[in-house]
Amino acid sequence: VDIESDKMRWMGPLRFTVGAVKRIVSLRKYKGRLVYLPADEDTNTPCGPFNTCDHCNADPAPLPLHINPVKGTLELRSAVTEEIKVNPPSPWKTVEGEFIMFMATNTSYIGSDFIAAPNAHTSDGALDVIILRDSPMVTRAKLVSLLLDTETGAYIKNPLIEHFKVKALYLEPGPLLTEDGKKDEEH
Repeated sequence: VDIESDKMRWMGPLRFTVGAVKRIVSLRKYKGRLVYLPADEDTNTPCGPFNTCDHCNADPAPLPLHINPVKGTLELRSAVTEEIKVNPPSPWKTVEGEFIMFMATNTSYIGSDFIAAPNAHTSDGALDVIILRDSPMVTRAKLVSLLLDTETGAYIKNPLIEHFKVKALYLEPGPLLTEDGKKDEEH
């Protein structure tokens, strides 16, 4: 939504809502593969008021993200080797398939009215990954409900949403798919 809503900047924060509604109406599916190293459980604590938690008051842990322009992949530099990409050892995990949404963030808010990851901390050395997979359970009505719950962050508790923290990741996008599963040559 964010990339496509960029041309609607004149609308201010409303552009994200308009962009999301547009995506719900003309639903897209994305094929891809995510390889990740799960983060420690203690990084999944909510912030106190005014960022008073220990994580938020600590010095930020750097997240050396790297976009490989040749392969079109997003990776955390130095943590992901070629061997891990091909055959991830334990405790690395792999998620693949068709997705409606993939988001990785180290901040709670990604807009003035969008709490993307309520337990995200900029200084815990982890990214919050939020995934919505394609499934017969996902309807446009449920997508609208999820959208309405982003203002409070409650959408993260919806059973359709997968949420976890990672120390490292490798995202390999596949071709963009349209609603009927055909490759979208237009975008």
